[in-house]
Amino acid sequence: MSSVVIGLGVLDNVVVYSLLVKRRSPWNIILGSFSGGLPAVYGWTFATGSLGLVPILMAALVVLWTPNHIWSLALRYRDDYARAGVPMLPVVHGDEFTAWNILIYALSLVPLSMLLFVGGGLGLLYLVVAIRLGALRHDGVEALEVVARLHREELHQAHLLSHARSLPERGS
Repeated sequence: MSSVVIGLGVLDNVVVYSLLVKRRSPWNIILGSFSGGLPAVYGWTFATGSLGLVPILMAALVVLWTPNHIWSLALRYRDDYARAGVPMLPVVHGDEFTAWNILIYALSLVPLSMLLFVGGGLGLLYLVVAIRLGALRHDGVEALEVVARLHREELHQAHLLSHARSLPERGS
């Protein structure tokens, strides 16, 4: 099963993303993000020999997190992408449209990370960390300001959530 998952990741990254959509669609990163989520599935299937809800949810977190991260970078390096002929979202649809998409994807991560607690059997410590890290205060600021804040915090959030998933509950 692990070999199939690796094959799907290579197919997505090399064929779908690199050859078919990278230079043709502003939604390229969404289609290319599947290969980024597959290592969680691969590791799980390699270790257990089966597929379960937890690795699928973990992969989904990576798939939904990737556009936020890449589009935030694309906002910063929009001119470079335009010169290279890569139709990233801010190049094709502008900063405000991209910012709202980043915000929507970021907000979708909150309930998905809660599903790992409910469906994945992760402990209360994970839930507390996920809620705290997922808290987003819009405070009436413009979408681009929210995106700048998200970009600064997203790498820390991904790192801390990964650690929270692996911490044992007290008494276990």
